[in-house]
Amino acid sequence: MGKNSFDTLPLAEKSALLSEYGAHLASISYYDYRIDLFAINDLLVERYENIETGSLEAIHTCGYRDLDKYVSQIVIGKLRRELKC
Repeated sequence: MGKNSFDTLPLAEKSALLSEYGAHLASISYYDYRIDLFAINDLLVERYENIETGSLEAIHTCGYRDLDKYVSQIVIGKLRRELKC
């Protein structure tokens, strides 16, 4: 599945795919959100959960530029194993 294919799926389907196939890499608090970073196949995916309401608000792919906010929490060896590099 490519980036565009994943991003066009409904939120519920994205969530189900992450639950079944996603490898959790990191979590951060960012403004009013808890953002979880996942690897799924060759994609990096962010899941946004509202901290106050606990509701899932967005799931979308991200690029390497988006990783800046996770740098202090990512273990490169784990990332390579999860992505099977």
